[in-house]
Amino acid sequence: MILRRILQVVNQAWFSYLTIFLLQLKMIWGIWWYRDLSNIDTAYYFVAAYEWFAHRAVYILWSPLYTAFYGTFLHVWRDAYQATTAHRVAIVLGLCLLVLAIMRRLLPPGIAWLMAAWWVILPIDFDSIFEVHLFGLLPLVAALLVLLWKPGAWGRGWALAILLASTVLIRNEALIVLLLFGACCLIWEIQCHRRKAGPGPYLWLQYGLPLAMACLTIAFFYTRALETNLAADLHEKEVSNFCISYAFGYHQRHPEWQGSFGAGCHDLLVTVYGNPRVTFVEAARLNAPAVAQHLLWNLRLAADGIQVLLFNAMTGSITPDYDFAVPVPAKSRAALAASLLGVLLLVTASVRFWRDRGYWWATLIKPRFWAWQAMGCITITSGIILLIERPRPAYLFALGLVLRVLIGVSVLIIAREWPKLDRLDAALPALMILLILFVPSYYRPGGRRLLTYYHLLRPFEARIETTPTILLTQGNGPELCNYLAKPRTDNFCQPLEFVDLRNEVQLGQSWQQVLDRYGVTLFLADASVMADPAARQFVMHAASYGWRSVTKPEGIVLERIPAPSLPKKQSGTGIQ
Repeated sequence: MILRRILQVVNQAWFSYLTIFLLQLKMIWGIWWYRDLSNIDTAYYFVAAYEWFAHRAVYILWSPLYTAFYGTFLHVWRDAYQATTAHRVAIVLGLCLLVLAIMRRLLPPGIAWLMAAWWVILPIDFDSIFEVHLFGLLPLVAALLVLLWKPGAWGRGWALAILLASTVLIRNEALIVLLLFGACCLIWEIQCHRRKAGPGPYLWLQYGLPLAMACLTIAFFYTRALETNLAADLHEKEVSNFCISYAFGYHQRHPEWQGSFGAGCHDLLVTVYGNPRVTFVEAARLNAPAVAQHLLWNLRLAADGIQVLLFNAMTGSITPDYDFAVPVPAKSRAALAASLLGVLLLVTASVRFWRDRGYWWATLIKPRFWAWQAMGCITITSGIILLIERPRPAYLFALGLVLRVLIGVSVLIIAREWPKLDRLDAALPALMILLILFVPSYYRPGGRRLLTYYHLLRPFEARIETTPTILLTQGNGPELCNYLAKPRTDNFCQPLEFVDLRNEVQLGQSWQQVLDRYGVTLFLADASVMADPAARQFVMHAASYGWRSVTKPEGIVLERIPAPSLPKKQSGTGIQ
């Protein structure tokens, strides 16, 4: 009797959703105290988010639906750190509930909760370096939920509409999923037409209405677009993506190459392809063997990328990610053991599925046929992205969700032959509570350099927004310019690196001469800058050279008065 009541509680949807929400909240607790301000790409997206906040404008090629979502938080928090952290928390908490919803539609409640908990507790799933990659998973999850809720033509129509909007407004890679799933729907409807000698009376409405809504949404964002030459900008985006991904893989294969992964990657493209600005398709036409090496290298890293995606660790020693953006994941024997166990589960379940395929087709596959079709399209797309770009876990979140579904289904198939395993469900409520109580929060006190710099320079935000500024810091200059200047054009804030200017000082020039030559107007001197004797001497006597200083415990900010003339700004790019 008690066991039955416990199982009834576990099977209640509200209990599962509440506990998974609390577990996710526990995992990210303290993010607002301990996590640094997001850098690199997020800082570039912040500029676009501010455009939405201030002017209801978007960059149509750079995830406009995401930047509109991000920019909406600026109506509540004008501070960049607060808005950035709040929108990350909203994405993470929303995703944990949607992942559980997917699992409960496909699996028994107990297994569904365990698979969702696996998603929730992995830092790779909530501490992804860029929030846009997590946001990009939302429409794919929404499309799956629609197909599970409405498996007929209405569901297929709305799923196609969601994928279409996602392709244009969030992540262009969703185009592959859209085309594959669209082809499946087209073939299905043609076959139905032949069998029934005509389409259903509402077929055009079932597909047309959702797709029309998606087109209207896309058209709205296009009316707010800031780009003036979409074809050229799209080509430049593709060039930048291939340039960076190819250069990083090339460096891993040839450590002796010490070029830059940013602007310097174009020099490598000249050497390999004879053209500094090629897309993947153009590169394959110019030098197919070089592209083949790139693809094979990414394939070699695929296993480690999937291990990081599922276990936050890997058995290899070469990162599948960009190690200038993300620390190299831990090398772990446990990751190998978990991988072997996962493969064993999948193989064993596949054999038993085939042996009893009539039963499993009728109970597991047929009622959810279109969701399984969509997951197959997602898996194919993830494989293509893995090969062309990199097996970067942040690019493969949708694959991670599909693999968890397959593991859950494997457990379900294997457990069917061991009825006594059902009794373990009685222990699930205790496991839920224990995890919430005793699993430690991920975030701990640590260095937050970008946030420290942002707070030091925040009093100068109005000046940076309105006055041409050249900013000298010990790193994070581009991000600070984006967060503080929020430029609609690129004519206000230009970053310089302290280490570059220090090298010139060491060649015999004084700090004042170097700063005058580069036209520096703001100089942020933290503890690492003050550790340099020449820099410390200049900072301590800056007033005699015409600088005003603002001193705080975290560092000193020097402001030149008046500001000198501004040299021409050099453009920079982020990682997509």
